[in-house]
Amino acid sequence: MNRPAQVMAQGTAVRLLSAALPDGSEVAVREHPGEPGGPTLVLAHGWCLAQESWDPVVTELRRRRPGLRVLTYDQPGHGASSPIHGDRIEVRDLGRALGAVLAEHAPEGELVLGGHSMGGMTVMALAGLQPDLVRERVRGLLLAATMARPDPRRRGIPGERLVMGLMARFPDSWPGLPTTPAMTARNLFGADPDPEAVEATSALTAATGGRTTGLCYGAIMRHDEVDALGGLSGVPTFVVTGSRDRLTPVRRGRHVAAHAPGSTFWSVPGAGHMLAWEATDLLVDRLERLLDATPAAARP
Repeated sequence: MNRPAQVMAQGTAVRLLSAALPDGSEVAVREHPGEPGGPTLVLAHGWCLAQESWDPVVTELRRRRPGLRVLTYDQPGHGASSPIHGDRIEVRDLGRALGAVLAEHAPEGELVLGGHSMGGMTVMALAGLQPDLVRERVRGLLLAATMARPDPRRRGIPGERLVMGLMARFPDSWPGLPTTPAMTARNLFGADPDPEAVEATSALTAATGGRTTGLCYGAIMRHDEVDALGGLSGVPTFVVTGSRDRLTPVRRGRHVAAHAPGSTFWSVPGAGHMLAWEATDLLVDRLERLLDATPAAARP
């Protein structure tokens, strides 16, 4: 898929890579090279977005820490990655894709993992699939605007599941979610959003095809990673939710934190779902704390 030029990351020290998945498809990976010996930060994006949704955080982190190595990637079916194979995908499959990115581009050394929305679910799924990797190599986790299972109190748009089921049968050349900047601001942002952030988010959403939109919606509605959270004991975990998030409300963030032993929860006043734009400094501060945490190899 073509990614909108206006949301492409800036900078000259970026390497465009890929990671192969077992089904023969590939995910697009972007590396910001760093100094050897330090941890690698790996960031997973949310539903109907792309790796550019992390750009504000990556830009600020790299300004503060020019030597930090950062990997971002496009989830299967999103951005520049291959279309999703088959007629069904699960969040655990997204976790396996993240595992493939790590195996190919960060096979050794310390890691800090961050996930936004569906990307947070992806990180939880990886923890369930590869608990030894998380225990032995992951210095810390940032779970932003996410949930460990669907919200039983959420009232979807009438006919939502039916429409998404139909979209899952469309080719990805068909459009996904109908969106305008006004709709994006109302549904994904909190108070007084930055117009440029709204435009960038709206462009990413519009670039996601109908089939990917429907298939990943189904995966999100079926996923349950509560048990995976129980394996995070001893791994510093920060959970962050916007107080005005309509997709993953504060109660879902608290639910994640309640099931992740020793985690810390923050609610960001006035923020919506797009925390990388709305609470850039807070996320960067939390990631820096994780980057400076006790190395996984030195934990008891």
